[in-house]
Amino acid sequence: KGMLQRVGIAQALIHNPEFVILDEPMSGLDPDGRYKINAILRETANRGTTVFFSSHLLNDAEALCKNLVIVVKGQVNYAGSMNDLLQKMHVGYLLTYREGEHLQSISLATEQELQAQIDILRATGKIIVEVKNDRPTLEKAFVQMTGAKA
Repeated sequence: KGMLQRVGIAQALIHNPEFVILDEPMSGLDPDGRYKINAILRETANRGTTVFFSSHLLNDAEALCKNLVIVVKGQVNYAGSMNDLLQKMHVGYLLTYREGEHLQSISLATEQELQAQIDILRATGKIIVEVKNDRPTLEKAFVQMTGAKA
């Protein structure tokens, strides 16, 4: 199935269309094929082609899409930017710092808490390794939005 999927995508893209519609473009692909098709679709979009695809594999949509439409039971549940959707569902920050030989992480809900914790860690000589926006994956956001059962 993976080779047929690759051939179908090649046929769709060979004439450099302005707009292409793909249904489950990653279906049936091995990890190498998924990586290569992901790169091809990014390159295609960067050249100005609008790439529209449907997928039940939300990690693919999260990796590839700038904008998305979520349809649930035939109704549009969300239409807009991927970033906007995930920012709306932001759950806080994850601060990682070095404590001796070990890494420690703290979850913080607000920017104010984050800044206060950074000040405390710096005052005590701790080395901050990473600060991440702790937001859900598209899959978690979808489940949260739709009330789907895990």
